Amino acid sequence: MTLNRLIEKRISEALTEDRARRDITTQALIPRAQKGEALVLAREGGVLCGTMAAKRCFTLLDRGIQYEARLKDGERFAPGTLLATIRGRLCSILSAERVAMNLLARLSGIATLTAAFVEKVRLYGTRIYDTRKTTPLWREMEKYAVRMGGGQNHRSDLAGAYFIKDNHVDARGGMKQVLDRFFNAARLRRPVIVEVRSLKEARIAADYPVDLLLLDNMSPGMIKGIMEKIKPRCDMEISGGIHLGNVERYARIGIPRISIGALTHSAKSLDISLEYHHSNTLKLNGRNFN
Repeated sequence: MTLNRLIEKRISEALTEDRARRDITTQALIPRAQKGEALVLAREGGVLCGTMAAKRCFTLLDRGIQYEARLKDGERFAPGTLLATIRGRLCSILSAERVAMNLLARLSGIATLTAAFVEKVRLYGTRIYDTRKTTPLWREMEKYAVRMGGGQNHRSDLAGAYFIKDNHVDARGGMKQVLDRFFNAARLRRPVIVEVRSLKEARIAADYPVDLLLLDNMSPGMIKGIMEKIKPRCDMEISGGIHLGNVERYARIGIPRISIGALTHSAKSLDISLEYHHSNTLKLNGRNFN
């Protein structure tokens, strides 16, 4: 991944928030000229994501820092894996540590959770999508993490696609009223997504030139019934109430797309830590790392 200027700006702001250039403890204890080495270690297994972001945390603070990644984003790792080696001024390494590890752990957690969902539905050809339920200002990175876990991205923002949701429908008096108004508007772009909550709404929406019907918070039986009774000229997607325990049951229906907000709003950060390397060799899980 190549970090764009916006992401670099966010990382710089995160370092400023942590006052990484005013680390009073490190400045009191570590001479600025002292060089050192640190290791980024996985305390649990998962899918790696955020390598470039973590590296940039250190190099924005100190251009002399060398960050050697041992794995690429999207690769799986086991507990005890050495993920990266960092060399340079020890004070800079310690001052950038928390922001870098927070990003690496958070993004790897999203990638790992996404990969778990993708694996559950692999046999059925169902695609797993994210939503806009992301951390404000970090959406681009979190959606990147979804891709690294094997998932796919929904629209990136409110201007990325038309998405008529339940509140739009209720605010305009019903599905037919909102779709009549919408398709009478001039110069509409594609795609057009419509969220439906019942068979009745699905029947109405299917009569319009929509690209995707989103079946929201429905049971597998209800979804199957809609798929059997309505054969629209558009794709179908389900969302709402989907978790690792039931996603396979939904995929068996034959639905092509499942969108899951939990990929980004409920992913657990992985346990990834930075450790000062004070000897020539570190032994982890029976392996030596030089």
